[in-house]
Amino acid sequence: MPPGSKPKPKVSPHPAFNKPSADVILRSSDKIDFHVHKVVLSDASSFFETMFALPQEPGAPLGGAPSLPVVPMQENAKTLLLLLETFYPGKGISINTPSRASDLLAVADKYAMDGVATHVKRTLECTDLSEGGYLKIMSIYALARRHNFMDLAARAARASLKHPLVTYSLTGLATLPLTHYNDLLSYREACVALIDGYLPDEEDMDDDGWDGALADVWDWGYSGRLKCNVRDDSEIVILNLDDCEDCRGRLWLRLHVQRLKAAFSASVCGASVQDISLIDKTVASIGCDECLEKAPMELLEFSKRLGDKLDHDLLAIEFKYHVFK
Repeated sequence: MPPGSKPKPKVSPHPAFNKPSADVILRSSDKIDFHVHKVVLSDASSFFETMFALPQEPGAPLGGAPSLPVVPMQENAKTLLLLLETFYPGKGISINTPSRASDLLAVADKYAMDGVATHVKRTLECTDLSEGGYLKIMSIYALARRHNFMDLAARAARASLKHPLVTYSLTGLATLPLTHYNDLLSYREACVALIDGYLPDEEDMDDDGWDGALADVWDWGYSGRLKCNVRDDSEIVILNLDDCEDCRGRLWLRLHVQRLKAAFSASVCGASVQDISLIDKTVASIGCDECLEKAPMELLEFSKRLGDKLDHDLLAIEFKYHVFK
């Protein structure tokens, strides 16, 4: 190419966007021409509807093709193709990443394409947040907050609970305002605090001590019983009723409670306290034959009940957020 000359535009290789029936050209920032139809663009965008209502200047002939009006676009060909395939007849794309959804929403906002924004929102709302890891959840949360999709933001906030907390500087999301991160942090703290209602710190216990705290989890008649060797509540003695004379103070139980609270803080869901490895560690530290005989099955039952109660209580915690006008 001679010095100082400009590259000639190229026609998009996609069949849907180089048809002879097109009556307007959208030229991307990297000089790719999309031959499209005014009626389709006008139907999707009030921006283009207004534009095409004005007189249009014909474009220069390209490769012998009929001269068509040319609309220079600031978006590159990749973004423009993504946008057109969202609403063009016979097309349809999979919005399978937060970055793709973010690109679409930015362009949809710019060109007043409410239908595209609605389509993206509905697609995101159907996203399985149990897959893809913490960064995907945080990306969707940031995207939802930025576009005021608060139901989606609440879903992402709930999904984030199962993952260890990542500090703001490590989220990798430069677009996430600190206020939005703090909303997420406050929600998580409210959820983590639920376990204190069942397993309070020793200095916060009432006069009944461990018996009173653990009895709230045993909850006589509780319907979510795990079928095990503990036949009825009257036989649950190690964790709930009398102290064992051979291990006064029961240090292993206190350590087990600490493990339960640490596990729930790292992964805020009932499954975290039902992790069998926590029971294995506790059983390994029991030095009393009487406790060693009965504790494993009682710990298993206790963990089952505690996890079920925490999952139930988590549903009642509302995600609260700040709104700035």
